[in-house]
Amino acid sequence: MKVILVNPRAGKNMIPLIPIGLLYLASELILTNHECEIIDLNYIDLKKFERKIMVVKPDLIGISIRNIAESEGMNSVYDDIKPIIEIAMKYSKIVLGGAGFSIFPRTIMKLYNVDYGIVGPGETAICHIVNSMSQIPAGTIISMPDESFMNSDITIAMAHYWSHYGKYHIVCNNSIPVQTTRGCKYNCRYCTYSNISNNCIQQRPIDSVIIEMKKLKSITGLHRFYFVDSVFNMDLSYVKKLLRAIIDSDISCKWQGCINPAEYDDELIGLIKKSGCEFCEIGVDSFSDEQLNAFGKEYSSKQAQRLIQCIEQENIDYGVSLILGGYGETNETLIETWRIAEKGIGRRINAFVGERIYPNTKLADILNIESEEELSIASDTSIYLSKDVDRLLEKLINLSSDKWNFTGGVKRRK
Repeated sequence: MKVILVNPRAGKNMIPLIPIGLLYLASELILTNHECEIIDLNYIDLKKFERKIMVVKPDLIGISIRNIAESEGMNSVYDDIKPIIEIAMKYSKIVLGGAGFSIFPRTIMKLYNVDYGIVGPGETAICHIVNSMSQIPAGTIISMPDESFMNSDITIAMAHYWSHYGKYHIVCNNSIPVQTTRGCKYNCRYCTYSNISNNCIQQRPIDSVIIEMKKLKSITGLHRFYFVDSVFNMDLSYVKKLLRAIIDSDISCKWQGCINPAEYDDELIGLIKKSGCEFCEIGVDSFSDEQLNAFGKEYSSKQAQRLIQCIEQENIDYGVSLILGGYGETNETLIETWRIAEKGIGRRINAFVGERIYPNTKLADILNIESEEELSIASDTSIYLSKDVDRLLEKLINLSSDKWNFTGGVKRRK
């Protein structure tokens, strides 16, 4: 079978990223003796896209919906996907997937009326569709257990993708994506990872990660990596072993990743530095213990502050992400977070104003929202903003220093 996988254009003001999810799918399809090509619409227009389809004559076209809630709202995301689907459906059957699709599968399937949809990990599911296409009814949404991630090797597809698009990523100074763990063990009230990963946590063997990094470095000529794990330090023992392996293997790389204050110690901080970390995004959400407990976090404000201090002492660049004005936020908890952030954070602060509401989350349950259709248009109506703090928030935002970057329900006045 011939398959084309499509990476849509990145959102406004977003740097196009190497599509690691599609590379996993393409590698699995190639390993199971199917022809597969990735088309990246960040670098070719829709006319060239259509001509490519006409040449390849694919049996199936897979379109990834990675982000469903850009700051502009879902309407703009839907509008961007629509012309891609309209072209593709003239020539082939279509399957939709990706993290964004997995959050709103029924709504998106109804909106576009495509043949198939995949919720959660897609390697096994897309192979099932390709191998059984004639037996699967149109409109079917598939979610399948998937252990192929454990032995995945994206370099199978990366070499082909890089030969077409590598020069663009070099210009963008992109990092090469690597994933060590799929899923998340935490249960934060607003989070969608359980939907995206089918409530499953999988860790790749460390030896296979190291081998993949070496191959990727050889293919791309780059030495900068980004660990795309939802939380890189989710398993303290595992991540220490991985970082020691990076050091011992002499890959000589630089890397970035997302960490949180729940799982760390002094040894980990030293390994992070020694293994080549050049930037950490630290997911804190709040410096109020009351709000952290409400979010479902497994760490305290003091733990978060100490992690930031340790990272600063090692002179590692970092940013901190916060949620301001979410459900239960009060003037007191907001001021507590603001004061600690202003005093204790010396680098970039990325603050989401309000709390995004997604289906099948604890926050949706709290607000008695049962239908994904109620949340399918991600505008201000799907961002919960505490009315108790909106005036204080606006005041603080407009008085804030340049280290603060705001997205979500309230913007800084110009």
